[in-house]
Amino acid sequence: MAKTKIELWILTKPIIQKNNNWISKSPMHTARHHAASAVVDGNVYVIGGRVQGVSPITNVNVNEMYDPKMDLWITLNSMPSERSGISATSINNTTIYVLGGENMTKTYNNNEKYNVKDNTWESQEPLLTARHGLSAVSINDKIYVIGGGPEPGLSVTNVNEIFNIRE
Repeated sequence: MAKTKIELWILTKPIIQKNNNWISKSPMHTARHHAASAVVDGNVYVIGGRVQGVSPITNVNVNEMYDPKMDLWITLNSMPSERSGISATSINNTTIYVLGGENMTKTYNNNEKYNVKDNTWESQEPLLTARHGLSAVSINDKIYVIGGGPEPGLSVTNVNEIFNIRE
């Protein structure tokens, strides 16, 4: 009589998916575009932007936080100004700075700070150059604000400004 060989495989590591993929999650409360986003403490903040309205551009000041652990959106205190085409960056995992923006007739030099723990906003020293569609990134105690358009619509600049944070 032949012996039967039995093999037992125990997987001690999760099977790693080899292809990237997209997964649908809870939609944010306010559908919009030209908004800014930043991450603080593992939560995603989406601020400002444009909604479909009576005029071609209707800016909003909406501030929503997505908690990926709960798959839940929470509406927070609104940004003081209604702007789109803005940029945001987080500092020290506690605050978010929202910079620049536009509407149909002008660009903004706004610099507004959002304190995540207190759910409060505070105006800061404005940008030297008003613009929309800009990029912002923070390194240590500095925010680098690069490029964007100085006029509403299709315009560009190579401006690079640094905001020094003193907290």
